[in-house]
Amino acid sequence: MAGGRKKVPKSYKQVHALAFSPLFFQAAMAARNMGVLGVVHASKTAGLLPAEVATRANVSLYAARVLLEGCLALELVALDGGRYRLTDAGYLWLFDEMTKVNANFVQDVC
Repeated sequence: MAGGRKKVPKSYKQVHALAFSPLFFQAAMAARNMGVLGVVHASKTAGLLPAEVATRANVSLYAARVLLEGCLALELVALDGGRYRLTDAGYLWLFDEMTKVNANFVQDVC
């Protein structure tokens, strides 16, 4: 590491999360706006496979997988046995009005 400092894994995770945060935000917005999170929510506790998400949200399987993986990293969805289900945070991202207003502001203004 430059400067003779030891590697600090937790710090690397923190700075990489910061570096990639705009991409995660865009993935969360796309998942919301393209209906991916909505179809996962509609499945209730059963959850959906990526192919089922793709079909129900009318997106490609690739898009469904990429958006679901981004949402998994953000803990908007959980993965159990290959099936994705909405978390409490995902529910708020999808339905909470204050969260929608704030996210839309960031998307439109920043």
